[in-house]
Amino acid sequence: MPVESLTEDQTQSKLAGAKVLHVDADTKSRASLKETLQRIGFREIHGCEAIEELTERFEKVLPELVFVDIDIERSQVCQTIKDIRSAKLKMDDPFVVIVALTWKPEMEAVQAALQAGCDDMIVKPVTSKILRQRVVSQIEDRKNFIATADYVGPDRRPEDREKTEEDLDAIAVPNTLRHCVTGDKTAELTQLRVRQTLRNLSIQKFFHLSRQVSHIAEKCKELAEKDPNHPMMEESLKAIASALLEIDEINKEQHFESVKEVVASTHRVLAEVLEAKADLDPRQLDLINVHGHSIGSVLKESEESAGVLITELDRATNMLTKKTGDQETTADCGAAASTVNGGASEVDGSGSSPGADDEITQIPMKVRLKAWWEGCDPTELMAEKP
Repeated sequence: MPVESLTEDQTQSKLAGAKVLHVDADTKSRASLKETLQRIGFREIHGCEAIEELTERFEKVLPELVFVDIDIERSQVCQTIKDIRSAKLKMDDPFVVIVALTWKPEMEAVQAALQAGCDDMIVKPVTSKILRQRVVSQIEDRKNFIATADYVGPDRRPEDREKTEEDLDAIAVPNTLRHCVTGDKTAELTQLRVRQTLRNLSIQKFFHLSRQVSHIAEKCKELAEKDPNHPMMEESLKAIASALLEIDEINKEQHFESVKEVVASTHRVLAEVLEAKADLDPRQLDLINVHGHSIGSVLKESEESAGVLITELDRATNMLTKKTGDQETTADCGAAASTVNGGASEVDGSGSSPGADDEITQIPMKVRLKAWWEGCDPTELMAEKP
């Protein structure tokens, strides 16, 4: 039977086993919420004064529901919530239901709490009716999670939105509040479920960061075509570097081997673009653009699609050399488009290499990228292996 269809007495019985942790510097406010929580059925309610205590108290209590006051030290509170959602605090349950509380429901406070990854926000003073409604909502109809370049938390995208290529599906996360109250095994928290969910969310974040790299590279090219020394160039290239470093950090935890070499190659292209400075050919940024798209695509579609990167790099390099009239390798890029796909002299507009052999696509990504950088046939590198 759904919780929302239960009587008040039945709801109280169901909520009695769930543990609550309330973070609020105001003693009276904590006492008031505790009384209201008890009124609707909660029995085990723990409080602490400062957000700095949250991690330690959380591991001792292991709550199913957390309330956090955001009126004091809002930026620190919101950053802590972000760190919980991104599993940076190494808590057992990064997906615990978190509800923000405030006396000041102005738009800035609401946006800050929701963008941090809170499930909901309630304005004080909290009434029993509102509290019960909101708690039941998190049990019965909690939103699935999504991850973007700078967000992990409930999916608040409009359901009637027009979907795009980057519109990834939301992910169901463990919900210990639901599991405790209803016994629903699909909502249960296990170490395996946490690892799998964090990995799936990391894939989404990885995908968005890779698209961010491509987007910034495209904007950089527009700037560079006007002026290689444009004042925005340095900041834009730093933003690409920052996104790549964040990708590296994710990979340290999740070990996405299929894209490791693509990311390393992107770092190399960026380093050469930075080194070129005033001598930068704007079209070199096409190579970063292609790398960015490929990071997400290879991650999403697996190693079998990694050959797409090499084909696209060939195309970008060929376009660059053709437009510059240089039939050798692209300046400062170290890539030979005529050999990397096993002897194909050019790439047609369809995105496939007419001279490419199926054997090439079986060669590991690491070897193919090395061949692209060194301007040689990847089969030759394979033959050199002992």
